[in-house]
Amino acid sequence: MDRNSFIGLLLIFVIVTVWFSEPYQRIMYGDEAYEEMLRQDSTAQKTVPDSLASTAQTATKTQASSVPAFVGEEITSPDTAEKTFLLSTPLYKIELSNIAGGTVKNFRLYNFKRSIDPNAKPVNLINQKLSYFDNLNFILKTKSGQEVDLKSYAFTPELSYDEKTIGGEDSIKIVYTALIPELETKVSKVLTFYANKYDFRISLKASDSIFNSYDIVWKSGIANTEPNFDENMAFNFVYHSNIEETDYETVGDDEILNENYAGEMTWGAIRSKFFALVLSPIGSNFDNLLTTGYTKDVGEQVHQKIYALKGSGEFSGKADFLIYFGPIKLEILESYEMGLENLMDLGWWIVKPVTLFLLWFFTFLHGFIPNYGIMILVFAFLIKLVLYPLTHKSFESMEKMSKLQPEIQKLKEKYPDDQSKQSQETFKLYQKHGANPLGSCLPTVLQFPILIALYNVFRSTIDLRGEPFFGWITDLSQPDTIYQLPFIIPFYGDGVNILPILMAATMFLQSSMTVVDPKQKAMIYVMPVFMLVIFNNFPSGLTWYYFLFNILSIAQQYWIKKKRADAEITVVK
Repeated sequence: MDRNSFIGLLLIFVIVTVWFSEPYQRIMYGDEAYEEMLRQDSTAQKTVPDSLASTAQTATKTQASSVPAFVGEEITSPDTAEKTFLLSTPLYKIELSNIAGGTVKNFRLYNFKRSIDPNAKPVNLINQKLSYFDNLNFILKTKSGQEVDLKSYAFTPELSYDEKTIGGEDSIKIVYTALIPELETKVSKVLTFYANKYDFRISLKASDSIFNSYDIVWKSGIANTEPNFDENMAFNFVYHSNIEETDYETVGDDEILNENYAGEMTWGAIRSKFFALVLSPIGSNFDNLLTTGYTKDVGEQVHQKIYALKGSGEFSGKADFLIYFGPIKLEILESYEMGLENLMDLGWWIVKPVTLFLLWFFTFLHGFIPNYGIMILVFAFLIKLVLYPLTHKSFESMEKMSKLQPEIQKLKEKYPDDQSKQSQETFKLYQKHGANPLGSCLPTVLQFPILIALYNVFRSTIDLRGEPFFGWITDLSQPDTIYQLPFIIPFYGDGVNILPILMAATMFLQSSMTVVDPKQKAMIYVMPVFMLVIFNNFPSGLTWYYFLFNILSIAQQYWIKKKRADAEITVVK
């Protein structure tokens, strides 16, 4: 095997190793399919991370046709008289029920629409097919072990109106009270909302000290808010966080999740692709955090995931809680200084700093360039400038290697049966003329962290949600689909997207300009097809960037080729 063939095989090995690692397996097959493959490959029970092992009392995930005991129930009418209250802020509109003293019936975010249609309604984060009576319900336990489920009671709101609007930096307190006749005690819930925040506070109070513990409950998960149901479900997880570490769980089709974590649990959360619900005690921690989940067939390619949370703690007459219900946006989540930014997928530790920089840089550029598509164009140009010295050296090396092909062919003819001698003499030839076969690899390797970070940014950041570019590219966080096939092509999907085709075409053109070894010619055809399949379901913003980078590389390559067309190969002294 000659040196060029070895280099070609080495590159294939690197590509296969990187792109068939777990993150890219998840990208290609989707999280659901990847989890299913793992389950088929191993029957071992999923274990808890080492740092959480001491806090996990029970952690089981089992196949079942039924649902776990603690999950969202089908929508039903209340057994007691219900009265609702509507509160509007510049950020959201929430509808509260007096059942259980302020359970959440609807929660609509004004700044985020269900689709790119100008007349589209704001997203509603509440699952309309499941009961809302356990959305911020409480279960109190007496010292004798008796449980009091507050959703069995219609609380009385201390309000003289049914609807209220607040703005600016205003806040409002809504008080619900109920008498628990069998215990001859009064329970109240005080909900505090802020006009300029997505979080609100709950203060639970009891008139005497007969209760010693509480459960705060959320059972209906988060509603699907995205046009691409499968994509949204791929990002649907339930989180648990202690003082040291945050981790998450997912559930596959026909599978149930039932995990209980004991210890100092700081918060629990349920997330979809762009939105999250967080339950967190204020001034204390949960003694136990129960996370459950199951899936439901709703007629889509994948099942709907439905998660529930139950946080438990000591209760001595008063307990306070922070509830976050809003977008997964880095600067908002970081402001709470409790690790909520871990709800974002920022990539591996080696990629995370690049992702954070890109998020900052995009926000910075967006202040000057309103259109994200044009901003990506500028960004691709800037990255090309940064990598220019490396790519220039790489292209010059490839050009030298191209001109050395006749000499290499002579060596093959001179040593037809001695591969070792061929490789030695070829290497000497490269050294003599200053050609580096591996020089073209470095710019590609350096781009990997950027490419993966861009994938994280474009696929998971809410900043690009619904952001158009031009023409058919109406949402840079989604593929630029122009036609939906009536069938699914394995790995490729059922959407015909223009940018991946253009990107693959530019990759073919670039490869045809650089590959000079006949034994590596197959790569000219294989890699563009491989990348087309990979990128077809990627966000159009990422594909747009890679397409632009390829165009700039082709232009640079053409310029170097033209500049050195008549240049002679010099000998390095």
